[in-house]
Amino acid sequence: LSAFEQGDGTKLNAEVIERLAKNHKLLVTMEENVYRGGFGERVAAISEEKNCQWRMVSVAIPNQYLEHGNVNILKQVIGLDAEGVYNKIKKYI
Repeated sequence: LSAFEQGDGTKLNAEVIERLAKNHKLLVTMEENVYRGGFGERVAAISEEKNCQWRMVSVAIPNQYLEHGNVNILKQVIGLDAEGVYNKIKKYI
């Protein structure tokens, strides 16, 4: 199921998000991008606009400067590794 409208893949389909919210209690978005201006923030804005009654977890890179280095180590530091993602989602279940 795609929440994107046809076209260039950048415009979210609010109707799909609203329909998903009716049948789900938790939504998790994940991206290897900063939250601000990213996919999770756009989904959160639509969810609020449509008054979706679900809890939402956005897993993304924090909006802060990160040192350069080994990608796997950096993912662990910011919680984008498997354990970090699990721990973030577990808080909402």
